[in-house]
Amino acid sequence: MSLAIPFKYKPGTHFVYNNVGPYLAGILVQRRSGCDLVSYLTPRLFSKIGIKRPTWETDPLGNSFGAGGLFLTLSELHKFGLFYLNKGKWNGKQILSEKWIEESTKAADVGYYGYLFWRGEYNSFRADGKYIPDFYDPAEEKSSRFVCFRMPQGRRTSEDSL
Repeated sequence: MSLAIPFKYKPGTHFVYNNVGPYLAGILVQRRSGCDLVSYLTPRLFSKIGIKRPTWETDPLGNSFGAGGLFLTLSELHKFGLFYLNKGKWNGKQILSEKWIEESTKAADVGYYGYLFWRGEYNSFRADGKYIPDFYDPAEEKSSRFVCFRMPQGRRTSEDSL
């Protein structure tokens, strides 16, 4: 059904936020690997950075929702943030290529979005989503979003601090 959604604009001409691409990419990984995304990523990524087995939201057919819905504890999110700050290295071992880390967090089609990472001021990036609550501040008459993590690029935090 997702492949039947028509393009409103010619590809590459407009930024249109949607979850279809990452969702379909997740489906392809699951079909090719023969397992869900958690089972696929746990030995390749999560366990290598000290994340045991996270929960990942699934669709009605049981497929992991590759566009989001990954539930991490605060300490797991901290580890993931340190992993990104250290450009894909953990305990001295390169787990994801530095090039991928840089590519996934730089601005893509627009200046404020990368590969599922929102770009912020001071060359920062963050991952947040539908389960991050909005808070209304009556003094300022506006809502603000509590962000899971926000990491300025270039600032490294020692992995020894864990």
